[in-house]
Amino acid sequence: MITIEKLKIYRNYGGDIDGWTRVNSKREHSIMSDQDWYEIDYIIQEISLIKSGHASKEYENKIMNGLNQKVADKYVLDELYSLA
Repeated sequence: MITIEKLKIYRNYGGDIDGWTRVNSKREHSIMSDQDWYEIDYIIQEISLIKSGHASKEYENKIMNGLNQKVADKYVLDELYSLA
């Protein structure tokens, strides 16, 4: 589940997983896994595709339905849109 706390960590490192890995904060790594990071990257990529108008309506609906299962709440979804 993508939470606002995970997005704050992601944003803090500017989406740079290498920087996040090098810092190796035990607190941050207890909150977020590499898989969470990859999931956020993927979601941002998909939202960017939708925002650019290059996704079909069918594909957009598929992605949006999937996102509702992956994010904690609407606030997290809004934050993902701002990152895209």
